[in-house]
Amino acid sequence: MGIQLYDIMPGRPFGRGTTQTTISADPNTRTYATSSGANVTLGSAILNDGDLAAIHQTYGVSGISDDNWEPFIVASGGGTTSIVASAALQRTYSSGAQVIKVPEYLDLTINSAFAGHSYGATQATSTPRAYGGINIIAVSNLLTINDVINQNGSTGYINSSDRGGIDEWAHFKWWYDNATSGGHIGGANSTDGSNSAVGGNSQYGYNGTESRTPIMNGGAGAAQSGCGSGGGNATAGGNGGDGNSGTGGAASGNVALTSLHLGGGGGGTAGSSSGGGVWTGGSGGGAWIIWAREVAFGASGGLQANGGASFGNNGHAGGSGSGGSVLINCERGAFGTSKVTATAGATFDHGGAGSVGQIRLNYGSLLTGTTNPAASIVQDTKLVAPTSPAMFFFD
Repeated sequence: MGIQLYDIMPGRPFGRGTTQTTISADPNTRTYATSSGANVTLGSAILNDGDLAAIHQTYGVSGISDDNWEPFIVASGGGTTSIVASAALQRTYSSGAQVIKVPEYLDLTINSAFAGHSYGATQATSTPRAYGGINIIAVSNLLTINDVINQNGSTGYINSSDRGGIDEWAHFKWWYDNATSGGHIGGANSTDGSNSAVGGNSQYGYNGTESRTPIMNGGAGAAQSGCGSGGGNATAGGNGGDGNSGTGGAASGNVALTSLHLGGGGGGTAGSSSGGGVWTGGSGGGAWIIWAREVAFGASGGLQANGGASFGNNGHAGGSGSGGSVLINCERGAFGTSKVTATAGATFDHGGAGSVGQIRLNYGSLLTGTTNPAASIVQDTKLVAPTSPAMFFFD
């Protein structure tokens, strides 16, 4: 599947930006969407003719490693909820997909830290229409990151009452609405003493099932006296410790990140109704997709998609969220040392460890530095912009 801008705008591998801008907050606008051929139906009218956008099958995926996103240009229908892309999309996107409007800049400087919009933070009904968790930008010349920007998963937390049935949804709704940033939400607790806690959310979508069996990359919940399991991404998540624990979430995506997923949430843990810890799992990290001719980090700069930590007490702990996904396409990049991270959330007690995330760096001519975890690095000579006197690089 073509995921490069040069596939849809020849000669413009990093977009068409003409403005020099400084931002201090999430620059993306998003809505839920579906598609058929070149026709895209939006939840709200966020796009105009000529806009650059991307569509991503965030949940409801048919295969955990299937290609699940692509950029496109709006040919017609802008200002409405029924738009037409400049070419047929390479797959059909169904319920659970989202569209992200991609801002285009000439030079972009980030001097202030910010957290990206959380996945699911606009979820309003028991039939999820969530969006968020993914930031995408295109910079035709120089991107400078001088502070830390993140799509980190939220840390798990305690809740003292059982969250089965209808209350389960109310609990998840609260967390969706209040998570600060990140990917798939960690699983809820259970205090009924007979059932397992709820597993972490995943590409499957909202998980309201009390089970020690994981669903896709969400870590499984634990039965009483067990600990939740970790979310999956680059690898499977770790199993929860102690008896009655479940299995870690599955590995997801691929190294090239043509199949790109949010980090899986960690599973919740179960306690008795009379006391003990009852803890949710940590949320998975979100995702970043960047096209920029030149990428530079200042001394305090960083880009993160880390998993959320697990939390617990008295021998009970949720699983931690897995790291998310980071895809950066540049001609030249100076990445420093561990400025870009997609680490697993920290574990508590015997909670299962989330997987690390996935980082892919595609570059045209020069790349230096390291990431955590280590990135897959591939040279792509098409990621070289035409020479222009308006564009210049530092040495």
